[in-house]
Amino acid sequence: MNNSRRDFLKKGAIGTAAVAASGSVSGMVAKEFASRTEKIPHASHYGPFHAHVRDGRIVDITSQLDSDANPTVMVKGLADRVTTSSRVKYPCV
Repeated sequence: MNNSRRDFLKKGAIGTAAVAASGSVSGMVAKEFASRTEKIPHASHYGPFHAHVRDGRIVDITSQLDSDANPTVMVKGLADRVTTSSRVKYPCV
């Protein structure tokens, strides 16, 4: 069986076009890009950390192990402090 690079690329392009025309995979890809998790560096009195943000909400917090000599697990509680019902949402003055 003699498969050339050109034949391989033709078949791949035809297959890709067929899948894109069906729309089933393109919807999944769009949803994946829309819900991508972003890793944002930040720091507090607990030390430096990375906030993992998806769709504008903090989903996880991890310590920056490369710059924190003594990381603590207390940074995990910062994610809950942002969305808790006891948080002051606006100034009372």
